[in-house]
Amino acid sequence: MLTLCAMIDVLEITPMDLRAESKLEQLRLHARDIRCASMRALRAAGSGHVGGAMSAADLLAALYFDWLRIDPSQPNWPDRDRFVLSKGHGNAALSAVLALAGFFPLEDLDRFYGMASPLGMHPDIKVPGMEMSTGGLGHGLSIGVGMALGAARQARAFRTVVMLGDGELQEGSNWEAAMSAAHFKLNQLLAIVDFNKVQQSGDVATMMQL
Repeated sequence: MLTLCAMIDVLEITPMDLRAESKLEQLRLHARDIRCASMRALRAAGSGHVGGAMSAADLLAALYFDWLRIDPSQPNWPDRDRFVLSKGHGNAALSAVLALAGFFPLEDLDRFYGMASPLGMHPDIKVPGMEMSTGGLGHGLSIGVGMALGAARQARAFRTVVMLGDGELQEGSNWEAAMSAAHFKLNQLLAIVDFNKVQQSGDVATMMQL
């Protein structure tokens, strides 16, 4: 059995039915692949937000390999589900899952945060599969509200998912967006909090208890 570090160099996409029998085990393997590919990207960059990428892997595996209605061959398909990574510092994990899902070659991760590379420390809307450029915390849910409101008013069926960091919830704009979502009854909007209990300045509970 290869260790996580050893797998960074030899990661290959193997059909899930050859590696696992149950859906849960398939998703666990996808999450492992996301973590390996994230470390591959961060190693290429020589820096980055490791914790925020690792904690998002399980959620991203469930979303991209079981729940989101997406088509990597048509990244701009009008009825695709939208995913917004509000905690933009976790972009190594988002880049990893998009590569594993087939939006762009896995080898692109080897140029992560490099000169002329479209893949940086934060999401860039010009990258296939990335719905919004994020990085400044507290804005993703407002963006998601706008997307969901647009879907409702155009009678479109796509769903919008926003992943927020737990420390990010200290930004007041999140609560304004949540109030708006409730007011407009945006049932096609899903907000997920990556509750890893740590932020850059310390433990979330110490900084501001949720």
